[in-house]
Amino acid sequence: GFTVSDSLKGIVLEGASHNVIDNVEVKNIKQEGVHFRWGSSDNVLKNSKIHLTGRGTKKDQGFGEGVYIGQAVNNWQGGQPDKSDRNQVLNNHIGPDVAAECIDIKEGSCCGVIKGNYLDGHGETGENYSESWVTVKGDYYDVQDNTGTSPKLNGFDIYRIAKAGVGGCHNTIMNNKCNGIPAGGHCTVNTMKNCGNIVQG
Repeated sequence: GFTVSDSLKGIVLEGASHNVIDNVEVKNIKQEGVHFRWGSSDNVLKNSKIHLTGRGTKKDQGFGEGVYIGQAVNNWQGGQPDKSDRNQVLNNHIGPDVAAECIDIKEGSCCGVIKGNYLDGHGETGENYSESWVTVKGDYYDVQDNTGTSPKLNGFDIYRIAKAGVGGCHNTIMNNKCNGIPAGGHCTVNTMKNCGNIVQG
């Protein structure tokens, strides 16, 4: 493997599909560590370590995700969702000192797998509402067999961005281990109760 460090962003895939990122380290990044965007689909990120992200300005902290899939609705091109679909994040160590979420799944993306990761929330800042290890705003994601510790608030969140009008449905979040949940926090929070999510914990 190799190391990516000391840059604005770590590894960014744009319109790039069927790639495997295996055994890399991403650290000392001003914003996000690994980003799949602009239709980047069917990629795999595995066996890698991502830490020390969001190291730029205070504003950069809110963009300091470990792994970022898709694009927020405000960044959609021509009002169309960023269909960065079927990406897999497997057996990675994400954190500590990831300023935003360990994994942020954006509205409009679908059908990915988040499995077997270790998620360390120490150093999460709460900037730009980043208070959990994994935020699921896409559809048909399978989030299983992950272990997390010490989030800012919750372990796993499912919700919909109202402006997008899509997302937060038909996801499965099961068999995850949540350690160090703070007072007022929960292992999993599902705000989308009636659209096919399967949640345990």
